[in-house]
Amino acid sequence: MIAPHHADFENPEFTLQLLEELVRLHGMTDPLFKRLHHLPETARISGHRAYCRKHVREGRRFRSPGNPETAERMAICLSALRAGAGWDHAIGRAVGEMPFAHGRAAGILPPPSMTEEGHVRTELRAFTWEQLKRVEKAGLGEAVEVSAHRDKLVLYPSHPAAVHLTTAPYADGFIRADKGSLLYRNASPEFIGSVPRSLAVKSMNSAKGLEFRWAQLSEADIRTLTDAVLHLVERWSVPARPRFEPISDPDELVEAVRQLAAQPQTMEPPPGQQRPERVAVGRGEFRRCPHVIDWVLRQAAGTCEHCRAPAPFLRVDGTPFLEVHHVCRLADGGSDKVTNAVALCPNCHRLLHHSPNAMAAVARLYSMVARLRREDAGGV
Repeated sequence: MIAPHHADFENPEFTLQLLEELVRLHGMTDPLFKRLHHLPETARISGHRAYCRKHVREGRRFRSPGNPETAERMAICLSALRAGAGWDHAIGRAVGEMPFAHGRAAGILPPPSMTEEGHVRTELRAFTWEQLKRVEKAGLGEAVEVSAHRDKLVLYPSHPAAVHLTTAPYADGFIRADKGSLLYRNASPEFIGSVPRSLAVKSMNSAKGLEFRWAQLSEADIRTLTDAVLHLVERWSVPARPRFEPISDPDELVEAVRQLAAQPQTMEPPPGQQRPERVAVGRGEFRRCPHVIDWVLRQAAGTCEHCRAPAPFLRVDGTPFLEVHHVCRLADGGSDKVTNAVALCPNCHRLLHHSPNAMAAVARLYSMVARLRREDAGGV
């Protein structure tokens, strides 16, 4: 048997010993455990056991005050049970000697309100939802109500601040608020460094990112965290991408594409033109959309979309040399859209214009490039 009065309540191994004796010798169940735990709405014996074992494997101690307080209530309860008390008396004594300083009694975690699905949604999490909408308005991402017990903010990876906020800018749900905790998933060192130390010390030692139990937070804390996000958004935002009208002059078109290549990538493909205008000078050049060219070249990532070989050389600005070709030619009525455009190496581009096998090459492109859509006009 263990001696609870000479205990290290921040040691997860000691908590495991308490759990095993309470369950094995005194028949503790989940409902009884909830009455001792600082977060009763999420407390499960199996979950707490797994949480403690993970800390033991990683050689970590409890950082948040809620877990040591729960362990101390368990120890007091165990002493009373050993002395012959019943569960109600033992729990009453434990709560009396170690009140809920974090969570229920402190008023930080308000009484839960139940949704129609039966999931807990606290007033504090509702306030967090308001903060997610603040971040959404800044253009960083989309606030999503995933379910009755989980909200999140999904990053727009094209936003210039995204890479400074998370180590994985394409992670689905940078900020996640559920019935258990508030998580800044894969938070970057830059973002963590922007959080005041007094608030950072309240976080859990989580491998998932910067994570807080609701019991450790107040509305002021959540507002501080939101302000830290918005500060980085403001700091790392850049002027809007330049917008170009369709261009017919080849040199001007190349320069426009060069300028776009230096900007962050956009999430959505540009709208392009259904019927590009033809300019009646020289050979009758079409006014082409540089945004379509830029987007298609980014999608190709330096690889010919027909033969799948790398670009044969780099341009003077260091970008791979590929040419954007309209599968249904503009002269045949094809659109100037990403659904009708591919990036090709010079050999494949010439093949599609001059080879007797051009039609077979077009069929191959439609089968290989998922974004392409067949258009009414024929030809290559």
